[in-house]
Amino acid sequence: MRWIAVICVTVGLAAAQDETPTFRTGARLVEVTVSVTGRDGQPVAGLRREDFTVTDRRRQREIAFFQYEGEAQTPAPRLLAPGQFSNRTELLGDRSRNVIALLIDGLNTRPEDQALVRLQLLQYLRDVAPATRIAIYGLGTDLTVLHDFTTDATALRQAIEKTLPQQPLQLETDIQRAAIEAGRLLDALAWSPIAVRMMTLFQRGRIEAAQNANAAAQQDRTQRTLGALESLGRHLTGIPGRKSLLWITGGLPMGTMTGAAGQGPGGNIESFEGRITSTGRRLAQQNVALYIVEAGGLPVDGTFNMEAIQESSAPRRRTFYSQAETTRDITNPRSALGALAALTGGRHLANDNDRLQGYRYALNDLRGAYTLGFYIPDEDSERWHDVRVQVKRPGVSLLHRQGYWPAPAGPPRRKWTRDDWNAVLREPLQSSQIRFTARATRAGGEISLALAIQAADLKLQDGAGGFDICIADEADGEFRPEFQTGRFRLNAEQLARAYAQGLGYQRKWTPPAGTQRIRVVVRDQATGLYGSLDLPVTEIPGN
Repeated sequence: MRWIAVICVTVGLAAAQDETPTFRTGARLVEVTVSVTGRDGQPVAGLRREDFTVTDRRRQREIAFFQYEGEAQTPAPRLLAPGQFSNRTELLGDRSRNVIALLIDGLNTRPEDQALVRLQLLQYLRDVAPATRIAIYGLGTDLTVLHDFTTDATALRQAIEKTLPQQPLQLETDIQRAAIEAGRLLDALAWSPIAVRMMTLFQRGRIEAAQNANAAAQQDRTQRTLGALESLGRHLTGIPGRKSLLWITGGLPMGTMTGAAGQGPGGNIESFEGRITSTGRRLAQQNVALYIVEAGGLPVDGTFNMEAIQESSAPRRRTFYSQAETTRDITNPRSALGALAALTGGRHLANDNDRLQGYRYALNDLRGAYTLGFYIPDEDSERWHDVRVQVKRPGVSLLHRQGYWPAPAGPPRRKWTRDDWNAVLREPLQSSQIRFTARATRAGGEISLALAIQAADLKLQDGAGGFDICIADEADGEFRPEFQTGRFRLNAEQLARAYAQGLGYQRKWTPPAGTQRIRVVVRDQATGLYGSLDLPVTEIPGN
């Protein structure tokens, strides 16, 4: 297969003016979107730049960019001609600076709770205000796009109606119930001390085996869930402003426990705090705010809790129940969900039978949202910077992300393996971390492709940088990837043009017969950030 690749400045694709401050050489813009509400919970409008102060690691920053986000969005025309494709939303006819997306979590939610969420969502979509842009995603074994952003409520309802409740990948044992049943069994054998001792050892082993199985299942779904959240963050990051992600879920544990209170043969306590914090910070870096709603709603029956309290006080059963109680405390989802919401500047909502209350909070918070931008020196630092925003007005509450990484990607960064590339090719969502536009044409069986890559999304040092490009032909679910790595250095004039018009890349090749789509991935070598774009072959014009 022959490559014809050219790295240049501009390929003449459609462009639009971004609503961002002027680029400054040697500096990076950090944007923090702040939601301001009053004592009554209503959004506060009419604030000015001078009403805000931003502190970055106890250092006050000058606010170089200020914008109120609460005004209604105006529709925009699609700026792409036939044969042009892009992961830049402003070229797709969407000027929205702030969006709300819904994630229905079937991986961590009981089927009966999923059914209630589905019914409430269908009811809401019947009454949703016209021109409301909504995207809905589903999480089961994999992350799926139920419907990307649209104002068509009918299409959204149809997508929801086609979904079925997800079954858990692995059933987890209720350790509290197992402990109660084990204690009652010992009571039945109270006439024989030898039988009690033997049964105690047997039941303890049975409960510990169940804990081991639970821990493996919990670790698997936690990894899948956090990976899905990060994939959604990459998909939404190219949209400017605050991205509010309403996540309706049964919850994640902050850790797992095996053995008797983590002790004994095979006993261990594993914390997911580091992984959860890393995901929360990545979403915060992308200005994604999590609005987390517990799908279980408001508990209406305390019978089992009272039963557990009574059982735990029985001397012969106390050993088992203390084991179950420690497990319950460690796997309680409240701390994990609260930490994710706080890191991203969102909300954690529990004990309410309205599963869509998070959407109403997110919509209300956007009406009182302001974006503040400040410049920092362009540095390759992996230190997390804590950020605090204050308003010179009494009685208000603020929501905003808790910090940022000076380096655009944040840790870790490394050279990709073939497995990394394959994982990106199979992601269900396109990433907009690196934004670019493609123009494709067909002549016979040959395809000509030209890319315009947003230079502002790449890390350049004195005009020098590099990116890796993967172009993969897909037929029947199998990808046939080709890779190219390139370095470049631009002089001052070329650099100015690159920031205004984009960096260009060109290639010609003949895809194999049966190719249905082409996935293009552009990865910045310096940061590890990447963007992806799908080109359906049937939409590529030819002669």
